[in-house]
Amino acid sequence: VLRRSLRLDPPYLAALAATIAYSFASALIAHEQYPEYRFDKNKGYGTQQHLESLAKYGPCELHRQTFLRKFFERQLTLFINE
Repeated sequence: VLRRSLRLDPPYLAALAATIAYSFASALIAHEQYPEYRFDKNKGYGTQQHLESLAKYGPCELHRQTFLRKFFERQLTLFINE
């Protein structure tokens, strides 16, 4: 088993902190623009509440095309199997 150690040197910590701050800020901005999708809660993954909002309101400009394709394929499969 190959293990990689996490580098905790100051330059790496600064980069890690910046990445976390950017991700957090992006989620807050997305939530402010589109509160119905609860971007502040799903961390980039489709929670049940987020998927329900997507079904109710449709996609917005922030939804990734790959996510939408998977979402609509799932919706179609559920519809066909009903």
